[in-house]
Amino acid sequence: VQGIHGNAPLQPLPTPRDPAVRYADFGGAPIVGLHAHAERMARGPTVTLDAARERVHVADDRGPLAIALGGADVPVWAGHFSPRTHLVTAELIPADPPDAAAPELRNASFVRGRIALVTRGAVPLVHKVMAAQRARALAVVIADDGSCTHAGGFSQFCMPGSSPPDGWAREDSEGPWREVRIPHVLMLKEHAAVLLAA
Repeated sequence: VQGIHGNAPLQPLPTPRDPAVRYADFGGAPIVGLHAHAERMARGPTVTLDAARERVHVADDRGPLAIALGGADVPVWAGHFSPRTHLVTAELIPADPPDAAAPELRNASFVRGRIALVTRGAVPLVHKVMAAQRARALAVVIADDGSCTHAGGFSQFCMPGSSPPDGWAREDSEGPWREVRIPHVLMLKEHAAVLLAA
């Protein structure tokens, strides 16, 4: 998995190298110890986060999850500071706490090597993305709180100061986002609710 952040050169994104999940970019050790088996058994729907299509694709495109979503492709809105090109396929795992308001996720070992699903609210979005990145998630899907649905979809009315095709958080100061290296997107509340129930 590789990504481009703004006009910067290609940067490798963290990828699992083996079933024990080892990260070259972050240095982390493989999952070992008492909870290793349980951590590997954490399951969520397998999805592909695709920047070029601004979609999350459900792997089982004819299964009950795709039917509940109204199709296998779910529209998302990429953040302004998200890598510009990415294609990440992994399990989608809800963060704990769901709003990622704590500095560290309680289920960091479950999120590691997967795509974290966090909810909007409580803290700035950059804090949520950084919490997932510290947990060594491959990417972050932020479930909207309903603001975008009430606004009629992705627009400046659900994310002030931003409007597609520009990424959300366009008006944010670059400073807090400088350390972010993983893809992050916003998903409508109703789609995220279906994925959370899977």
